[in-house]
Amino acid sequence: MGLAKEYSGKRVIDGLSPDVEKGEIFLSRLPWALKMALYLLPLTHCSMCLRAAALGDSFPWWSLLAMSAFLLAFSLGSMAVLRRSV
Repeated sequence: MGLAKEYSGKRVIDGLSPDVEKGEIFLSRLPWALKMALYLLPLTHCSMCLRAAALGDSFPWWSLLAMSAFLLAFSLGSMAVLRRSV
């Protein structure tokens, strides 16, 4: 089972409740605009994928697609900068 344990029928890591572990309590207190701003960051999508894989939840494929879009954007941006500097 590794780091994950059963808690009221849900798997949790290090004894945290499922709500705290998935960030639901933190995100529920944020204003809507700030929540949407967090989804514009690649780390949000990466942590969602890692949590789903570790806990055996349904995998957020749209987050994987978002990370692929970030990879493409950052790769193209870095290639453009490198071409200018050479």
